[in-house]
Amino acid sequence: MMMMMLMMDNNENDGRRTMDDYNNTDVDNCTIAHSEEFYRRNPQQQGPTPGDDDTANCPYYLPSHLNKRSEAMEHHHQQQQQHHKDDKDTDSFDTDDSDTQILPPPRRSPVSRANLHRQFTTHKHCIQAIKFFVCIVIICGLLRLVPYYQRADAIQPTILLWNDNAIDGARGATSELNECGCLMTTRRNYTTYPFDAVVINADIPYTINGMDMVKHKANYIVVFMARKPLSLLQNPLNLTTTITKQQQQVAFNFTMTYRLDSDLVWTDHYFTQHQRKRRITEFTKQKLNFNIRMMTARQASVLETHLKSKRYFVMYLMYEVNDYSLPESLYLIELRKHIDLYALDNCRTFNDCSLYRFMLVFDSSGCTDYIHPDFFTALDNYVVPVMVGGGNISHLVPPHSYISSMDFDTPKDLVIYLENLAMSNQQRDYEKYFWWHTNYKLQKTNTRPYCLICHEIREMSQDTKRDSSRFTDWWHKSQCNNRTL
Repeated sequence: MMMMMLMMDNNENDGRRTMDDYNNTDVDNCTIAHSEEFYRRNPQQQGPTPGDDDTANCPYYLPSHLNKRSEAMEHHHQQQQQHHKDDKDTDSFDTDDSDTQILPPPRRSPVSRANLHRQFTTHKHCIQAIKFFVCIVIICGLLRLVPYYQRADAIQPTILLWNDNAIDGARGATSELNECGCLMTTRRNYTTYPFDAVVINADIPYTINGMDMVKHKANYIVVFMARKPLSLLQNPLNLTTTITKQQQQVAFNFTMTYRLDSDLVWTDHYFTQHQRKRRITEFTKQKLNFNIRMMTARQASVLETHLKSKRYFVMYLMYEVNDYSLPESLYLIELRKHIDLYALDNCRTFNDCSLYRFMLVFDSSGCTDYIHPDFFTALDNYVVPVMVGGGNISHLVPPHSYISSMDFDTPKDLVIYLENLAMSNQQRDYEKYFWWHTNYKLQKTNTRPYCLICHEIREMSQDTKRDSSRFTDWWHKSQCNNRTL
């Protein structure tokens, strides 16, 4: 009995295959299957085809590292070839490494191909984006250098700032500045190129001594530039330059002031239509049925916020009291008899002018086209300006955007009107002074005045020669009420 059991165990062991044998056999069978696939794809290559039974359970492709068999696997493969030769009577074929190397690459699954494509595509896109960005930077740099090459090839206009040291203050000891396509300098002895223009800031005390020694072109311009009321300035007609020993002429032949009939209009603020930058001087009539709902959502929100923050009544910005401003000072004394007034230095830092309903603006000039800077300060802070003095500005600002003291017989009548507007039941009437926000926008001049002159010089014809007599006519055309010469 024991002998029979031992014999059965031996028989079972003879028929059992170890895991190593199973793996080696599968590897060789798969190699044969690959060879079969190769010959089917390449019919010009002749060779025997192994049986189907040997490759039925073999995967279609193998990883590349299994194609490199060990010596033991090679020996086992030779035995399998001999076995196939005896059983099926077929010719053996060589399965060395050369056959394995010419097998087609394994196919990737759709997911694997998509991942590989996404990987390479992502890298390509990044590289292309970097190249595109580098190209844009190079192009911008080249365009940045174009003006410098133009300046080297062509003589740019040269402007002498006669009495304005703004360049020295902004650039330290530098007395020359390239800006807006022009060379600007404060050096009167500059001799590299003749001057195209000489700019005199009339707001600053000046003389024209030495003007005859300046090197300039034949058609150069001498600019009279001013923002202050002309009534506060010295008379430029008293300043002349020598043409010959027997003849003299007024120094200026070009104007740049607040007046609308100037060659260039220069103000700190101006009105435009929404979404536009061009100055306008003609305004539509007031909307009598105005209410906040007629505004855009943003405009209405800003206005309502400012209206809710109003806590105080009337204020004014302090000014210098002298003989020139005496009429306005006397008017202020009368106002104080009927109302309490707040006086502030400015509307900056801790002085929030938007908390007041009205701002008194005292203008002693009475000059045509002149608007006191405090007027725009009030509009910027959503405060209704109350003009005391000054000239006619109805053609310069939207109608019903301010209150004029000239419309009332006495200071007391003005106070009564302001008190009625400040009452809660008259809130709708007070809001109507802000109707102009629906049609217009208050712009602040950011362009340097010298850039305007530079642009004007470039637009002027080379043959244009300006006569100083035009300046004399311009000066006498519109006189201020309180001119002091």
